[in-house]
This record gives sequence, C-alpha cells and structure tokens, in this order.
Amino acid sequence: MVSFTCLFFIAWGFYLLARKHKRIPVLVAIIGIAFYVAVDFGINYSYRILVSTQDWTISPDLEALIELLRIVLNIVLTGVLYLVLKRYWERNVLTNNDDLLDQ
Repeated sequence: MVSFTCLFFIAWGFYLLARKHKRIPVLVAIIGIAFYVAVDFGINYSYRILVSTQDWTISPDLEALIELLRIVLNIVLTGVLYLVLKRYWERNVLTNNDDLLDQ
C-alpha cells in the first residue's frame, strides 16, 4: 500500500515538473512511474537472488525493515532522476534564450 501511495506522489511530481517546463506532462509522469517500477523490480529481484544464493534466513522481524529500506532506496533513486531532468531542462532553457546578446 505504501508503494502505491509513493507511486501517486512520484507521478504527480513528474507531472508538475513537466508542466512547469512546458513538456508533455502525462508522458513524463508515465516515464516517472515506469522508472519507479523498474527500479523497484530490480531491487526486489536482486535482493531475492542475493538471499537465495547465500542461503540466508531472514527473521520475520527484519522483513518489514528491509521492505522499508527498499522503498526508501527506490524513492531516492527516482528522486535522482527527477533532479537530473529538472537540471537538464533548466539548463536547456538558459542556453536557448533568444534574448542573449552574443547570438
């Protein structure tokens, strides 16, 4: 349930970022959702492979903590994509300005 809530806020953040920079908001929101799901799948798959190959036994008390850490890592990586897009679009606006005198 927490992942679905995070998914909504991530999509909303990417949507607002695209509207601010005059891009296609729905497409950018879908890209944000796809990135979040892909990173979630990759982290989950890597974790399961690591646990199964090392024959670790994870106590039930740690399962909730590990799930929370996976969600936080997923949000951080998606936030990095958000910041990269934001920085790229803001830099692009500054270099394509028609009011520059040396053009």
